[in-house]
Amino acid sequence: MIQFLLILLWKIYCLFSIKRIHGVQKVALVGSKEEAFEVARKFKNISDGWFKIEYVIDER
Repeated sequence: MIQFLLILLWKIYCLFSIKRIHGVQKVALVGSKEEAFEVARKFKNISDGWFKIEYVIDER
């Protein structure tokens, strides 16, 4: 149990250290407009604050 907690704390520390070092990552989505906005919604729901969607490029 102690080992699990220590590993969990280490993982959290590493993730926030990486975010502090690299900052928010800029993303460009390429594809159809409907698919791109669906992926953008998933990015926002899953990784709020980690990624910023800069561009949505329609493949047509």
